[in-house]
Amino acid sequence: MNEERIFLFKIVEIIMRNEYFFPDFFITPQNKMKKMEVTIQTKTPLWTGDAKRESKILRETSIIGSLRWWYEGLIRGLGGYACSPTAQEKNPCKFDTSKYQKDKTQLDSLLLKLCPACLLFGCTGWSRKFKLVLSSDFCKSSTDILTRKNNHNRPIGGLHNIKDQTIKLNLTGLKSIDDVECFLLSKTFELLKKYGALGARTSQGNGVFIIKENSFKNIPSATQEIKEFITNQKPREDSKNNLQHFNLKNSLFSEYTITFTEDISSLITKHTFFDKKYDDKLDIYKCQTQKWENIWTEFEYLPIAPLIRDAIRRCIANTTKRHKVFGYVQGGDIQSSLVKISHGIKVTDTDTSVIVRCHFMNGTSKKTEIKKAIMNKTEIEKSLKCINSKTSGFVSGIEETQTHNGSEIIENIKIGKDI
Repeated sequence: MNEERIFLFKIVEIIMRNEYFFPDFFITPQNKMKKMEVTIQTKTPLWTGDAKRESKILRETSIIGSLRWWYEGLIRGLGGYACSPTAQEKNPCKFDTSKYQKDKTQLDSLLLKLCPACLLFGCTGWSRKFKLVLSSDFCKSSTDILTRKNNHNRPIGGLHNIKDQTIKLNLTGLKSIDDVECFLLSKTFELLKKYGALGARTSQGNGVFIIKENSFKNIPSATQEIKEFITNQKPREDSKNNLQHFNLKNSLFSEYTITFTEDISSLITKHTFFDKKYDDKLDIYKCQTQKWENIWTEFEYLPIAPLIRDAIRRCIANTTKRHKVFGYVQGGDIQSSLVKISHGIKVTDTDTSVIVRCHFMNGTSKKTEIKKAIMNKTEIEKSLKCINSKTSGFVSGIEETQTHNGSEIIENIKIGKDI
């Protein structure tokens, strides 16, 4: 069964890499857009996955999934309709190929029956308008480290850029892409950089990045065309967004700075975040210390997202409500977390502070309580501290340094202001 999954995964990957697998009648030389390139640098591990549920090489599928998810949230936030290519979607978009093949002059009218997200990213009968190819100077795979107080290994998986190394996202148009679509796609990259994360496992701290170079910055503003575009692209007159789906307008983004009383390298040496006794027992003491030190000095982040989540989960006493907000896995039943926490990203020019991002999605209850929990220095230190660590009083302070409402971000996009 596992071999079949690997084989199917490779077939899908080949299809997504090769433009010639797309229907010929949708691709003509004169309607291909120019190539666009975005160069990024990871700040926390980038998880793109594979059939073995590992992440040892870069794969486009997960990146495209992130782009589409944020593009959908942007469209909904702007007042448009966007379906979601999931099993939960009752009436997903579908391009009527039979009508098109009978009368190809109907193409424009048939495309108006697709939501903006499906028009760009594809759906049944209609392939994606662009091809994405990833390339990297160098990426290093991460390893398991001890981050839980019960000393279970917590995989901090994914791929990292080392220092000045980068990843290039090359987008090549396969069909005609309107200026407004290019504009919205450029805003999607900006949103991901400033508020979101790429790839999978983003609620576990992965996927934070910065943009080093971006050819989308040359895309002309299309704020005047947005309203008409999202109004026209609608599968049905009665199409309504699922309230459970991500909507940028109803999201909240916060950023916190955690300051420690001493250098983080010193805290790692003192085994503040992992159990020295447990390391000795397994004879991996030096290995664990080295792993934590390498992550901090080489990749400049502190892998504390699961520990922060442990602390803030406790602010919701009711189990059902807590699972609804922070997610759960029970057999085949999976509920994604509505609260996404990043690892601690090194603050420039200091070795004592990290920045932690927090994304509250629409539907998140108890926002006030969760924000208070993040600011609770005593509880956060209690969660960060390994149960057998002798270090105490090592958290100097926690400050909310930024907060942005999704509704304000949407309004800024509409009037052409920075987001």
